[in-house]
Amino acid sequence: MQRYNSIVRQIFAITPAAVILLLSVPVDAPAYEATLAWRDGSNPSIVGYRIYVRQGPNYQGVVPTDAGMPASGPDGVFRYQVSGVPMGPTSWFSVNGYTVEGVEARQSNELTVDYATAAVIVDTDGDGLVDADEDRDLDLAVGAGESDPNNPDSDGDGLTDGVEVEVTGTDPLVGDSDGDGYTDGQENAAGTDPNDASSNSGVVSDPVCGNGVLEGGEECDDAAANSDADVEACRLDCRWHVECGDATEDRILTATDAFEILRGAVELAACPLSNCDTDGDGDISPTDGLRVVRAAVGQQVELQCGLVVTLVLQDTVSAGRTEAVVDYTNTGSTFFGVADAVECDSLLGAGVEVSFYNDITSGALVMSLIAEQAIEGGVELANCRFFSRDTAPAPEDFGVEVVDHPGAGLGEAAPLVWLYY
Repeated sequence: MQRYNSIVRQIFAITPAAVILLLSVPVDAPAYEATLAWRDGSNPSIVGYRIYVRQGPNYQGVVPTDAGMPASGPDGVFRYQVSGVPMGPTSWFSVNGYTVEGVEARQSNELTVDYATAAVIVDTDGDGLVDADEDRDLDLAVGAGESDPNNPDSDGDGLTDGVEVEVTGTDPLVGDSDGDGYTDGQENAAGTDPNDASSNSGVVSDPVCGNGVLEGGEECDDAAANSDADVEACRLDCRWHVECGDATEDRILTATDAFEILRGAVELAACPLSNCDTDGDGDISPTDGLRVVRAAVGQQVELQCGLVVTLVLQDTVSAGRTEAVVDYTNTGSTFFGVADAVECDSLLGAGVEVSFYNDITSGALVMSLIAEQAIEGGVELANCRFFSRDTAPAPEDFGVEVVDHPGAGLGEAAPLVWLYY
């Protein structure tokens, strides 16, 4: 593979300054540095130079960089480095000298650098491959068979794309090149061959979810940041959250997902509730599959895989403040949403202020009620969405403690029960 460390472009013209350009590595992706070089002895009244860089059709609105009077080298050439040139759009460069009065001389020749020119020089993500080696069709998009020029480790296996291409010979787009269940980074660290499935022989240890190291069989591992409550985070089983109804976990809803849900409904295949219980009733049924078919063909249907837990008031509550703490540590799971972003919807009308707080660290959901009037028993208070991966928790898995209950008094039976719909 031919690699380029720099490129010099020169345009000869009868202008005040003949400008050449040297591109170098980026300072802040996705941008690069450009070193302009020029020679100008035609006007002794010049006391400094301004650098103009444009991406639009003209220099209108462009604020130049004042380069002052750079010291020239032994060759009589002035040089000035311009930073932050955006990677992607075509850029035009020129240099104008100015007098002590600030009057500019005629513009120099103009140099043009397009994406194709910069891409064979610049390594935006610093992975050891220039952008043209990764974006091979130069379309500024990550296409099939291309690594990401803005991500040093496109497949997330712990080896940079450059190391995989030039050192280990592994596939920078496949985290486990030999398919033995261990990432290329794991095998490289252990001294086994990431291109030979028979080389491991137990040298690489089994993955430990939650240690912050991406290991074989894991989709992600952010250590303490793993969370079932936050759909944007890595799950506690070191897998990414997927769209409700995506039984195949390919991140696309199709009839195949509906078929897998139907198989799960008749117990012909394993189908986790977190993917397949599309109506949130704690059970997988043919209706769940039908809902996915409707969504796959573009019909408007709400898919809600989180188990809907309804808080129901058992005893009458007097006017004032009531607070209950729901301990869910025995469930092994959590409600969706962290802190006051927990996904709970109040079912009470005006005159009652309701707030929720999900403390995922201690495994507790705090619900606070401030009522202007007494609330009669038997009233549904709120619906909260609960993450159930494989099986729905039983009511006895939840513990409810009344912290402040003026109507019943502390120490009496908790006024809240849990019902599943």
